[in-house]
Amino acid sequence: MYTDVKRYDGNFKDAHNYLVSTTDIAGQWSEPVYLNSSGFDPSLFHENGRQCLVNLLWNHRAGAPGHEDSRSCFGGIVLQEFDEAAGCLIGESRFSYAPAKA
Repeated sequence: MYTDVKRYDGNFKDAHNYLVSTTDIAGQWSEPVYLNSSGFDPSLFHENGRQCLVNLLWNHRAGAPGHEDSRSCFGGIVLQEFDEAAGCLIGESRFSYAPAKA
């Protein structure tokens, strides 16, 4: 898994996340499979025989008018099921960890 980060400045950290695979680490790798554009540095998580993508959620409202109580841009950690056969995320994402309200 990797994140294609085009810029690192500013308060916007939602970059494109991709998955590549191989049966032999020294062999041919698959074409990148686009997963989402939520946060960065995703990982696969195995849960009850299913594969899930786990990644952070960015809080774009932190520090905006009406949201001064938001001290952090961290919006939580979400899980979404990955269908290996279809090569894509399926279903809705759900919180694995949500930060406490300030």
